[in-house]
Amino acid sequence: PIPKDRSPQQQEALVPFEPGKVLALVGGEPIFVGDLMFEINQMIEKHMPNDTESIKQQERQKMIPRILPKFVESKILFQGSIQKLPEEVDVEKVIEQAEDEFEKKALPEMMENSGVKTIAEFEAQLRAQGSSLRSLKRSWSIDQLTKVFVGQHISKIEEVTHREMLEQYQKDIAKYAVPAKARWEQIMIRTDKIGSSSAAKTKVEELTEKVVRGANMSALAQSESHGFRAAKGGQHDWTTKGALVLKEIDDAIFTLPIGELSGAIETRDGYHVVRVIERQQAGRTPFLEAQVEIKKAIVEKRRRDAFAKYMKEMKQQVPVEYLETEAK
Repeated sequence: PIPKDRSPQQQEALVPFEPGKVLALVGGEPIFVGDLMFEINQMIEKHMPNDTESIKQQERQKMIPRILPKFVESKILFQGSIQKLPEEVDVEKVIEQAEDEFEKKALPEMMENSGVKTIAEFEAQLRAQGSSLRSLKRSWSIDQLTKVFVGQHISKIEEVTHREMLEQYQKDIAKYAVPAKARWEQIMIRTDKIGSSSAAKTKVEELTEKVVRGANMSALAQSESHGFRAAKGGQHDWTTKGALVLKEIDDAIFTLPIGELSGAIETRDGYHVVRVIERQQAGRTPFLEAQVEIKKAIVEKRRRDAFAKYMKEMKQQVPVEYLETEAK
């Protein structure tokens, strides 16, 4: 029954979801609708805080079958893990010890994310959402213990050898290619701004001559250029080969001697004069620099594979019964 002191909105929130309704049995233990509600509501308030309650209700209903497999897998891992513990281990006592950490580590952040100041407010909010502080504490504690149990099982990863890293480097050699790049400057005169192609060319040639005679190219670009970086003195930061739309400019900045003016370059928009400030040739990240990243990637893959194998074993040992066909 719904308590009479609930607001109409709270009553509306409780009815469709029946927090006590069992969605699945994992190793004989139930997963209730209410077990999912805290996480579901956290996501809804984060991504659709301004939507109406009716829209949120619809989304909650859609999210239940989408998020249920995650909770099923978590419970499978926990059930499978405790089966491997020695018989003398008191599982409930271990859970209680983990619960002691809940108020220190998890509760303050959860309350902040939920926009409440007191535990009483948080408890009331949880109950309105079909959950409770007690169930949240227990589920958090079980989740933490599960991570520890699983981590212990898959922590024995084989050491990555130098040969394995080198083979991976050679396999992914294209990934470590470093393209040529250059920093450069330009003055551009647009045909549509000066009236004709010949006038644009003449203007660029005049400005080029001034630079040759000692004028500051950056200052001229600020006062005369029509390029989109004129305000920055025509300065262009590192540009990789092939990145520019205008092939004529791309070719120039990767063939010109560093520090030498290009002369007038015609493009579809007008005329340019460019000068390369600095250039780095194409190359490859050396193996010595890449091996830390390579080792990390290999270890992470082995951990994923070990987890997938462990998960498969647990699914074979822990029976699961879905009580809602659409949630499978």
